[in-house]
Amino acid sequence: MIAVNKADTFNKRTWKSNSTNTEKQLSNKFFNKDYINAFNEECEKLDGNFGIDVDARSSDARSNRQLFLKGNAPSVILSEGEQKVIALADFIAENEVSEINTGMVFDDPVTSLDEERKCHIAERLVAIAEYKQVVVFTHDLVFVSSLVNASESKKIELRCHWVEKNDNSIGIIWLDNSPSFEKKYKKSGIAQDFCQNAKKAPPEKREILVKSGFAALRSSYEAFVIFDLLSGVVQRFNDRVSVDSLTGVHVDQHIVSEILDAFGLACRYMEGHSHSDKYSVKKPTPDALNEEIERFNSLKKEIKKYKKSVEVAP
Repeated sequence: MIAVNKADTFNKRTWKSNSTNTEKQLSNKFFNKDYINAFNEECEKLDGNFGIDVDARSSDARSNRQLFLKGNAPSVILSEGEQKVIALADFIAENEVSEINTGMVFDDPVTSLDEERKCHIAERLVAIAEYKQVVVFTHDLVFVSSLVNASESKKIELRCHWVEKNDNSIGIIWLDNSPSFEKKYKKSGIAQDFCQNAKKAPPEKREILVKSGFAALRSSYEAFVIFDLLSGVVQRFNDRVSVDSLTGVHVDQHIVSEILDAFGLACRYMEGHSHSDKYSVKKPTPDALNEEIERFNSLKKEIKKYKKSVEVAP
């Protein structure tokens, strides 16, 4: 009965008027000149200055922010990638003018974009990360590499985690893990950690840790080739070739042969062989891993010494 009485006394005109006034206040607050300026600035920073006009309209307690390009909706003229840039500019601008300094979450923001635009967006997101937390979900390894490079350039802390589906489980997270983190393997530290843990582990876990150590050592040899042998001229997941770095490329065939032998050995030991067959490959041991780690460290010193000898030679 109370609900019926309230319904009878409900004034639709007053409710609509109050709702419209509230909408106008919010529209003036969030879709005002400050937002338009912020939107235009973001378009510039994202290399997306396509001549977009912003129009904020209101009717029936609904707030509508519409974007126009030469009298048409952007979807009529702009490509899918260009529309993505405009949507990002809109989202970032709205967040920038907000009075609440919250973090920002992006879900695959670079689909349908070329490498140059990915780089622009990575640099912009890292710049935002200087004063607020930025979380990015993406499967694009080139974009991940751009984020890593931009973060290192600005000395911004970055943590990269790997999320995958395993059997019937989804959302399995591997902390601080990404194939673009090659620089973590420039030294043998990760392999050494596995080796030390293997020495203290019971037999049933020891072999797993040793194999993981050889896997890490293999990654270190890949980084060795990229950064030591080829001086970082070409890097995976990076679209740029550092031609200037060619001056640091000096190849010694003895070192190359050692790398090939050690890399092949690491691959054999890290693979999941069954050892029930008496003819199967020899089981990897912590001592064998430690020996290969020492060989890796020795090769690092050798190539450094070789490069110096070549550079000072007349």
